[in-house]
Amino acid sequence: MPRAGSRETGMTPRPPAGRDYHLALKREILETRVPLLCCRQAFLVGVSRRLAAGQSARLQLPKALREAPLVERLSRLTLPRSLAHDLTPARLTFPAGIRQQAWRRFARHLADHLRGIPSRHCLRAWLRGMFVRGGYLQDPALGYHLEIMVRGRTRLRVFRLVARALRLPFRFCWRRDHVVAYLKGRAGLVRFLRAIDAFDRAMAFQDLVATRQLLGAVNRQVNFEAANIQRAVSAAERQIEQIRRLLAEADPEVLSDALRAVAELRVKFPEDSLEKLGQRFTPPLSKSAVNHRLRRLDDLHRKLFPTARSDEAPPESGT
Repeated sequence: MPRAGSRETGMTPRPPAGRDYHLALKREILETRVPLLCCRQAFLVGVSRRLAAGQSARLQLPKALREAPLVERLSRLTLPRSLAHDLTPARLTFPAGIRQQAWRRFARHLADHLRGIPSRHCLRAWLRGMFVRGGYLQDPALGYHLEIMVRGRTRLRVFRLVARALRLPFRFCWRRDHVVAYLKGRAGLVRFLRAIDAFDRAMAFQDLVATRQLLGAVNRQVNFEAANIQRAVSAAERQIEQIRRLLAEADPEVLSDALRAVAELRVKFPEDSLEKLGQRFTPPLSKSAVNHRLRRLDDLHRKLFPTARSDEAPPESGT
C-alpha cells in the first residue's frame, strides 16, 4: 500500500526560523503529495469546516499560507481532485456536499479502525489537517510545546479517538470557547511528528535533542573537573601555608628529621604530586608514606596553632 505523505520531487522546503517554525511545517504539509483518495478526503475533513449557511464549507488556512502558488499546489497534490477548479486564495470555500461525502468516508475508516481493521493512514491525514487548521508547534531550539485548537463536541470526540489510536498522549484544557489539545516533552513531540509523516522534522528534532544532551554532559563534566581542580589547589595552598608557619614559628625540636625533610620538599616543590615528591627522597618514599607524613604535619599544626583555620585535610594526590 503506498504511504500517504510522500514528498513530491523538486520541492524545496523553506528553512524554519524562531516562531515561524510551525508555519514552515504547515507549508511542507500543504506541499506534500498525498496519493490515496481516502487520505485526501480525511485531510480535507481535518482542515475545513462547514459554514453556518450549510450550503458551503471553507478551508481554514492561516493567513500566511493563503498565497496563490501554495493554494494551487494544495489543490493539486493534497486535496480531492474535485476541488481543483473551485479554490482560490481569496475564496477558499467549496460545496458542503464534498465535505459531507469526505466526512462519511473518514467516519467509516475510523469505525473500521475501532473494530480492529488497520486504517491509520487516514487518521494521520486527518490529524495533519487538524494541525494545519489550528495547530502550533514551538521551535524545538526554544522549547518543547505543541497545541491544537479543537472546536465542537463531535470534533473533540473524534480527536480523542484518533489520538488514542495513534498513541499520542495529548492533554486537554479549556481556553475561552474551545478546547486545546497539547503535548509537552521530547518523546511526545517526536511521536507526533512521526504520526503526521514529518519524518525529516522528527530526525532533525532528535539530532537537536542528542546534541543538547551531549553538550550538557560535556558541560557537567568540565564543571566537575574544574571544581575538583579548584578544591585541590585551595587545599594545597593551605597546606603550604601551614608548613611554612611550622617551619618558621614551631620549636625545632617538635619536628623530627623525617617530617622536616617532607616539609622542606613540599615547600620547595609545591606543584609535585605525592608520588613525584616521594621520588625525590633517598631512598624513595611511597605515595602513602608521603601522605602519612603530610597528615602528621597537619595534625601538628592543629595542636600548635589551635586558633588557625583548617577546613579540610590535605589532598591525597595532585599538586
